[in-house]
Amino acid sequence: MKGVILSGFLLVLVLAVAGNASAGVDDADGFSGLKWGTEYSTIKDEMTYVCTSPAYGGIRFYTRKNDELTIGPARVQYINYGFWHGKFFNVIAVVPNHESYDKLKKAVFRKYGEGQELRQAREFYTWTGKKTSIVVEYGHRFPGLGCLMMLSTEILNGDMKALAKGD
Repeated sequence: MKGVILSGFLLVLVLAVAGNASAGVDDADGFSGLKWGTEYSTIKDEMTYVCTSPAYGGIRFYTRKNDELTIGPARVQYINYGFWHGKFFNVIAVVPNHESYDKLKKAVFRKYGEGQELRQAREFYTWTGKKTSIVVEYGHRFPGLGCLMMLSTEILNGDMKALAKGD
């Protein structure tokens, strides 16, 4: 089930950030001390394998040993770190209810400014920066779950775009 959720969230994230620029992004370069593009081999002892999403030929997801399951005041169920071709590419943090989602959303707004809320989707915010793209959403793909999704804009617009075109 977690693999299906991760695949679904990843698809939502990729579709949402394609062309939705938002001003005010701090332009983080990674998450929780890990920079985008970090080689898995250099941190493999910190990670525990969760599943592989079939997106883009396979994104391997891991949890981080001894990870604090908080983002600001929000308590999260889990944080999964995605590696594509052995490089840190994205992160997905899931919260179990709307109360936790509100805390998560406020923490992200404090750090990155208010995201662009998609008019057709309530409780769905996006930020697109040069290094990082972000989505914070609640209940769109899976009722009762909220999440923070972050990914490397550079990897998505570089290597992954070339792969999708067949280059």
